Amino acid sequence: MSDAAKLGHVAERADHGIKVRVDRMVGLEEGGDAFARQAGGNAKGKIIFTPQG
Repeated sequence: MSDAAKLGHVAERADHGIKVRVDRMVGLEEGGDAFARQAGGNAKGKIIFTPQG
């Protein structure tokens, strides 16, 4: 399944009342810190990696 199809699936679910909680959006260079936060039990949702420009 492509990323676009996965995003469409999430959007469809959101239209029907299902919510996704995002803890933070980070670049790849911040990934280690984000995963350490998650491993420590401090993340309250998903971690999203943003493209670097």
